[in-house]
Amino acid sequence: MAVPQARHRRLARQPAAARRRAGARRHRRRRRRRGATRPRVLVVDDEASIRDLLSKTLALAEYDVDVAPDGTLGARTDARCIHYDLLIADLKMPGMDGLTVIREAKRIKADLPVIIITGFSTESSAIEAVNLGVAGYLTKPFRVPQVLAAAVEALGAPAA
Repeated sequence: MAVPQARHRRLARQPAAARRRAGARRHRRRRRRRGATRPRVLVVDDEASIRDLLSKTLALAEYDVDVAPDGTLGARTDARCIHYDLLIADLKMPGMDGLTVIREAKRIKADLPVIIITGFSTESSAIEAVNLGVAGYLTKPFRVPQVLAAAVEALGAPAA
């Protein structure tokens, strides 16, 4: 499909990030029109490498993934009433810890399944997580198949 010359010049002047965002918006609109819905996942972790790994892995497994670098931003994302099907959160983060993020998310959407991934597992944090209704509790280092299995189980979807 040929792009009209005037539109092509306008797109070429935009920064690369703006072009990517515009392309992503078009892709989401097209997917919505076709009726395809993929589970939406919010990953909240302060470690960039873990966020990237989870984001790429879940995207390859047909999930729509958003990431937040800390608990404060993660809670703000939930407060914008974006409806997620699954929350994956780290337990220890600067600012707002994972349990507080989970409480805020559950306040907004009570039936939201949650998976905690932590490198600092204690008995008290595990008990509190269970009391909050967490669907999965994984310790670092974790394996990718563990995360995918926990996501499938939390969402109640049949395993592929």
